[in-house]
Amino acid sequence: MTHEVLRVWPRPASAEGMTRCLRGGWRRGRAGADRGCETDRPAPFAAAPPGGLLAGPMLRRADRERVCVWICTLGPARPALLVYRASGGPGEVLGSGTAESVRLGERLYIHLLTAAPRAGRFPAGELLSYDVELDTGGAALRLADLGLSGGTGTLGYAGFPLPGFFLQATDGPRHVLHGSCRKLHGSGEDAFWSADELLANTGADVARRPAALILTGDQIYGDDVAPGLSVYLNRLGSYLTGRQEQIPGVPPPDTLSGGKRKQWIRDHACFTSPHAANHLMTFGEYAALYLMAFSGSTWPADVAGLTGGAWLGAGSTGRRGYAGELARARAALPAVRRVLANMPTYMIFDDHDVTDDWNLTARWRDRVHASPAGRRIVANALAAYWAFQGWGNDPGQFGPDFTGTVAAHLAEGGQGAAARFDGLLWGCGRWSFACPTRPVTICLDTRTQRAYDSPEGGARLIGPARLDRIARLVEDSGHDKTRPLLLVSATPVCGLELAERRQKFLAGKVGPYRIDFESWHANLHGLIDLMDFLTASRVPQVQPFLFAVPALGEVEREAASAVAGGAGGDGDQVVADRRPARFREGQAGQRAGRADQVVCHRRDGQPRGVRGEDPVDYL
Repeated sequence: MTHEVLRVWPRPASAEGMTRCLRGGWRRGRAGADRGCETDRPAPFAAAPPGGLLAGPMLRRADRERVCVWICTLGPARPALLVYRASGGPGEVLGSGTAESVRLGERLYIHLLTAAPRAGRFPAGELLSYDVELDTGGAALRLADLGLSGGTGTLGYAGFPLPGFFLQATDGPRHVLHGSCRKLHGSGEDAFWSADELLANTGADVARRPAALILTGDQIYGDDVAPGLSVYLNRLGSYLTGRQEQIPGVPPPDTLSGGKRKQWIRDHACFTSPHAANHLMTFGEYAALYLMAFSGSTWPADVAGLTGGAWLGAGSTGRRGYAGELARARAALPAVRRVLANMPTYMIFDDHDVTDDWNLTARWRDRVHASPAGRRIVANALAAYWAFQGWGNDPGQFGPDFTGTVAAHLAEGGQGAAARFDGLLWGCGRWSFACPTRPVTICLDTRTQRAYDSPEGGARLIGPARLDRIARLVEDSGHDKTRPLLLVSATPVCGLELAERRQKFLAGKVGPYRIDFESWHANLHGLIDLMDFLTASRVPQVQPFLFAVPALGEVEREAASAVAGGAGGDGDQVVADRRPARFREGQAGQRAGRADQVVCHRRDGQPRGVRGEDPVDYL
């Protein structure tokens, strides 16, 4: 069904639920496909990618019953997934399957491919490989046809033409990589270079190569965007979605360039980020930044032109600096793509995936939720997180009710669809998930499940009632009670006491938003809730447990730690980090340290792992 196009300009006095067409008018959305606002505007990126593959393949949840791969395409496609033994021939297919596809815009489609074994279960402890078949209405294309298997663009390691992975055996090694904040214009090189190097050296050896990658937030910085980049992101997002989304109460986002967004973000959306001059607003902008963070396909030919604009004069130091940082980020994307194609990858958000200070206090949450602009921007950011990160963590958590509500709003179903979209994303409690690693890993959502004891006091990062869902995740994960349980928190459980005391003192003087006081120690009641949850009878099958408290980025203060404890645990406190103590946030956004620089250690200084097994490595 086409949409009625209202040839009215400027914006009508009553434009709630209406969207600005790329051809310049305003229209009121109705359910159905968005055909009333198509445009022949050329693509802003350098060239259409082969087969229309914008991003991926990205290996997501993988266990012995299913293997999931995520891709994003420019237009509709019918993808299929084939899984092989890496040592076998192309005729030995271990498993196969098709995809669930979701249309996010006029030209933007995401697909989650799921392969099931043809007989029994997928083998554990040996190297497997996979291929993607992409049918866009013509001949079916494989990765080799797309330039991703063999040659300079190959996704394979160790001489294998196809991307590979392995499933952990019960008695096999326990190597897991961890990564955190990535900011395209952050100083230094992307730490994915180190992961790429590690896989290049260990790709054929399942005893040494990592079995999984866990990313704990800030894969994009939705608030801290390089000057000039927001203009390109708006163009790219509008091209992919086929519309210029209107945020309630805010001028058209494409008119807010040159740092003009800060006032609207602070006064109308009620956000508190100090870096809001180029803050993302629309779903298309968030989606565009994810694509640029994960793939080089949507980058323009002239990277230096991304930082252009009257607010940064030609030849200025700031413009040259941002151009250089973006060029370094662009250069790392082949490594990023290879790594994500070759390890089962699990992703939980942190604040910058939405905005700085996201749900920091009760007052922050209530003010933003009461603001139509703030409510929509947060929903847009969460929908983009689901599409590009969250869906593949545990696909069974997101059924037709979820995908249908998101797709209906993005197809512009009107005010009712928009209200359901906002309500769904704000009320979703399904973001925590269990990874099928050995030992089982539970990744905690410490952002949307908070409880508050006062308007601007520290939050309980997971409210007492919401810990019951974590217990159910553990029970449903098949966790062996004789083995450790690995808990991953994007915010530190065992931080540096001196720094946390200092933060608490300063928060009382200048307020919580300038300090980011939001570790588990920020609310001791919440910390006690967590300890009680683990040591009492709430999770009776968890003994012992192991905390992995990855510490990369601004809040975590650059100290990686793990704590083993609980019934039967050995109680070791382990901290090891060879990076400079004063590693700045901007540096952490790109170079988080080499993969072999942060490992768990015993008190005697010897390497240790999970109860004497192999270590958890941090990227």
